[in-house]
Amino acid sequence: MSLERLVSYAEMFESKIFEPRTLLTVTVSLLLSLSGLTSAQTEPETPSQTPPLGEGVAEIATGPSLNIDALFALIDQQTAVTRAALELSEAEDNLARRQADPLGLRLPLLDAQQRFEAAETRFLNAYYGSAGELLAAYTGLRLAREELERAEQTLALRETQRQAAEIRQRNGSATELDVQDAQNALDLAQNNLRASTDALALAEARLRTLVGEDIGRLEPLPQSAFETDLPPADEVNASGRRNLDLLALLHTSERADVVLETLDPIYTAPAEIEAAQVAALSAAEGVTRAERDFRLDAQA
Repeated sequence: MSLERLVSYAEMFESKIFEPRTLLTVTVSLLLSLSGLTSAQTEPETPSQTPPLGEGVAEIATGPSLNIDALFALIDQQTAVTRAALELSEAEDNLARRQADPLGLRLPLLDAQQRFEAAETRFLNAYYGSAGELLAAYTGLRLAREELERAEQTLALRETQRQAAEIRQRNGSATELDVQDAQNALDLAQNNLRASTDALALAEARLRTLVGEDIGRLEPLPQSAFETDLPPADEVNASGRRNLDLLALLHTSERADVVLETLDPIYTAPAEIEAAQVAALSAAEGVTRAERDFRLDAQA
């Protein structure tokens, strides 16, 4: 599932965009499907003597701890969100001025309304897109820490196996080939450790760029994140108006209808009216095709 698809699902909740917890109901569960995490990789349901993978690395990492609530609280601080919020505020002010003008014309008012809707959609896309980036970086760092710990454990095991092979060779119970095989496995484990170390550095840098500081312990994802279902198809379809491409077609169709309605047959040439009718019909057909394609893509 692509991030664009994720945004389409999440945008149904635009009425609650200022409540970060609502993002948990959709954004978390869908991004987890992208990252490959399952509920078994969160905090164990029963007490265990062994800490979850990644906790050892996380405990020694410098910086404050971070959980999902604190992570989502950072969404409105992301550059894309602040820029989109400013654009939305300006569009809202412009619309308010148009609506307050008793002598305002229909087309300028429609243009202001459409500008506001487009700005609102860009804000929502930026908001949920930033939420996706933050969560992907968060889960990515947890996975990288887990992979590093696995690599360290594997390296220790391969070192023990090589030493055992050397002892067995001296005792005559193993061959030179057995020792070489053990050494090859050790070399591979060392390479995997280096790769895991590099991956961890990249994951830390990715989250640091978004959060603004190094992060220590990452709290496990709450179990509630795995207990949500995907939205039903009719709700996904209803989110189509939040798609920028579809919204642009809708706006074109709305404007064509208003232009046609404002033409006075007394003062307008028949050819001009006919052209406006053709433009309105063509725009409406374009919307119909786009909506159909959007529904098919959302249900795929």
